[in-house]
Amino acid sequence: MRFGVGVCFPALMVTFAVAQAPAKPTLIVACVNPKASYTPTDIVHLTITIENRGTSRFYLYQPLEWGWTGLWFGLLDGTGNVIRPKQPAIAPLPPPPLHDKSDLVDLEPGYFYGRELNFALKNYRLKPGTYSIAVAYRSNYDADDGFGLPILTRDDGEIVGNKIEFAVR
Repeated sequence: MRFGVGVCFPALMVTFAVAQAPAKPTLIVACVNPKASYTPTDIVHLTITIENRGTSRFYLYQPLEWGWTGLWFGLLDGTGNVIRPKQPAIAPLPPPPLHDKSDLVDLEPGYFYGRELNFALKNYRLKPGTYSIAVAYRSNYDADDGFGLPILTRDDGEIVGNKIEFAVR
């Protein structure tokens, strides 16, 4: 009988430890564009959201902007080639240190966080045709930066969103 209890107790401890481990976030990055066509000098107003489709809550850095806050984009032509801007892009600043928990947004399962961002087409040499904007999110923080909270970290990798297709007339 002792043998059975001795084997059973460690098995329960392993199961409990696995149950307590934070789940890897299941996220969806979505981008919505309200118009189907633009002129080469228009501004595209994109709505970007990060949705928690997992079973565990987690936190991410609150500002949602292009660059150092983790949100990246690519402008692609109709054949999938990357379009470079007229001017070279300035390297993004390193992420600032997290000062307190108010720097983070709590995303419970089923919730999303997002905002509207502008994308200026005038920064590119565009001819009439079909283009797309690809969006991705990648955290610039380590787990140690998160005040003991389950934060989205650089180890979670890049979360690729959908592509927004539009025409330039």
